[in-house]
Amino acid sequence: MKKTEVILATKKLRDASERLIEGVREAKNPLEIDGAIQRFELTFELLWKTLKIALEYYGIRCNNPRTCIKQAFKNSLICLMTGIKPNTCMMKQPQEKFSIG
Repeated sequence: MKKTEVILATKKLRDASERLIEGVREAKNPLEIDGAIQRFELTFELLWKTLKIALEYYGIRCNNPRTCIKQAFKNSLICLMTGIKPNTCMMKQPQEKFSIG
């Protein structure tokens, strides 16, 4: 896995997150609410797949959302991607930071 793939995946996740926030804020009727739910589902898919790509960059394999999220927390990747200080996570830190913000 290349660093550029991780960076591209985090950019796609950031863009989807921004669209999700926009959709939730603007949802006024049932059709718009359904659209916001679809955006959430897409964002969740991008989240776990981005975590998978980032973990593979560090040599850690995962094959489903549950194991990818668990491994990301275990290796402080969630903390780094969300801006939480790694020392408050009490877990080992990856060498590099990949920001979505």
